[in-house]
This record gives sequence, structure tokens and C-alpha cells, in this order.
Amino acid sequence: MALSKQEYKDSSPIKKPNSGYLVPATLAYTLSQNQKMIVYLSSFIILSSAVSVSATRALQAPQGSYWATYNATVSSAEAKCLVAEGEKVTDSCCLGTGASLLPHEALKGGDSCFSLGPGLIPFSGCVGDGVAGYGENCVTDKAPFNAADATECGCSFVIQGSGCYKANDLPGQQWFVYLDGDSCEAPTPPSGSYWATYNETTGPAVDTCLVSEGEKVADSCCLGTGAELLSHEALKGGDSCFSLGPGLIPFSGCVGDGVAGYGENCVTDKAPFNAANATECGCSFVIQGSGCYKANDLPGQQWFVYLDGASCNVEDATEATTDDKSDGNDATFAALTVALCLIAGVVL
Repeated sequence: MALSKQEYKDSSPIKKPNSGYLVPATLAYTLSQNQKMIVYLSSFIILSSAVSVSATRALQAPQGSYWATYNATVSSAEAKCLVAEGEKVTDSCCLGTGASLLPHEALKGGDSCFSLGPGLIPFSGCVGDGVAGYGENCVTDKAPFNAADATECGCSFVIQGSGCYKANDLPGQQWFVYLDGDSCEAPTPPSGSYWATYNETTGPAVDTCLVSEGEKVADSCCLGTGAELLSHEALKGGDSCFSLGPGLIPFSGCVGDGVAGYGENCVTDKAPFNAANATECGCSFVIQGSGCYKANDLPGQQWFVYLDGASCNVEDATEATTDDKSDGNDATFAALTVALCLIAGVVL
């Protein structure tokens, strides 16, 4: 993504005290393999973590995925890095001397399929547990939105994985993309049923998860990147109809063999207590089953609920109880045997 010498000079980053770098929003981006385009936005974008440094200063990678760009004339990337688009290269190619680093998070505004200007739509987001995805040459009329992957964003140039990859160049500029797979590791679900909440501004759920309240969605919607998981067991204190505060009474418990139940908008003066079902808890919003479901949102937050039907299996609970009793009987028998032997003067 190249500029003329005068344009390059005019667009040099200007450092502001305590603000990182002012990076000019002169962004060049690839529309196709054979067509290159430079788009000049009208203002500057403040990128606190974007870095452009001199040859004597070591680069520090920003958090998450990012672009690394080189001026092919002034500070070209090393020859070993200049491979075909899409090929993986050493991480040093994304941190080389003279590179400018542009973190995706600073530009995408919480959406994985985002716009940098008219017709300039890239994809950057998590596409699996520990797998980051990236796409260029994207064509969609929905951007910006939170796409599940680059295909949904309409991208024809797609990379997935972790590490540094060669991206498409623009005239006079060499572009690389670093994919941070570590930031895509799915959270570990707690035991039993739980809530999954997302900040709709900084880390929303993917759009395919945003259905009507009560609808079942993919389990991944309850384990997405940025989700905060809240265990029901840790909050309900042994009661299925419990209180989270004034007027906030949910239901979470077993309502049948292998069937978990959940309720919201509950009105009762008895909570907390162990209700048989959500109706007894006075809930008007009720879900039953297993898996991930869309729950009611709160301002600025997207809520989902995972129901663990397996924890409601009667057979498993019976077996566990039987095993516990068996273990207890064995221990009691052993203790009695030792006591009788001691009484009889038998040395074990």
C-alpha cells in the first residue's frame, strides 16, 4: 500500500503526549488481485496502539490481530518475507524494522466484517477455538456487522490460523497480517447450566446468534470470544427459584429426566425456594431442554443461557447415590472389622 515520497512524508505519524500515535487515515486496501486502490479518508484516526518506529527502535506487537505494512522503497521487508499472498511466514516479518502496525481492534469497532471506506471491507475475527480468520476482497451490503467467518462477509481471499501471513500488496507497499489465535480461545464452560453475556459494543456475539429470545442457537453462541460465563450453581445457593436482587428472580433447575428448565421475568414473594418448575416460580419467559438459547438482553449486554440437561439425568443421579452408599457401606464394614479384631486381640 504505497504513497509517493511527498505523500509518505505528509502522512508520517505524529506523536501526541500520552496518546500513542496519530496515524493518518490514508488507508490503502486491496479490492482484487489485479486491481489496487488507495482510499484517502478525510480525517485522522487515533490509534493508541498503532506503531510506526525508526530503524533503531524495537517494535512491540499490539494486542490481537494486526496489519504490518512496509514502504517498499524506504524500508522494504526482508526478502524471505516476500512470498506469495496467503503464505505463512516467520513472525519477524510482522515485526520488521520500518514496519507500521495497525491493530484490527482499533479499526473494526467490535464488528468482524467492517468497512474502511466505500467498497473497502475486510474480515477479521475468530472462526474457531484458537483459530483466527482474515479476509480481503469482501463484497457485502451488510457491513459493518459481526460475521461468523470470512465467507459470510463475502471475502474471496481468506486466511485462517495463527501467526504472520503475507497479505495482498498495494503499489509501493508490502502488506502482512498477523492473526492472534490465542485471543480466540473459547472460555471453559462451568459445570451445569450457565449464562453467557457479551458486551454489545466492544465484544458482541456473532450476528447468527442474535435471534429472538427463547430460540435455540449453536452451542458456540454460549462460548464465543469475549463471552463472560456465569454459573447458575454459583449464584442460586441450592434453590431453583432464586433472587439476584430486587425484582430479579430467575428459575434454573431440573424439570424432568434429562430436561433442564429455565425461566425469567419471574414474580413471586417466596424466593428463594426450591420450585418444581418455572411456572411455580412465577416466570413468564420459560425455556426447557438442553443446549444454548437466546435469553432476554439487558441494556448494552447480550444474554444467552446454556441448559445442561445431562446434569438432570435421573439414572446418573441414582447411580451416583448408589455408588456413594456402596462406598460408605464398604468403609463402615472395614471399620467394624478392625474394631472386632482389636477386641479379639488379633494383630492385623
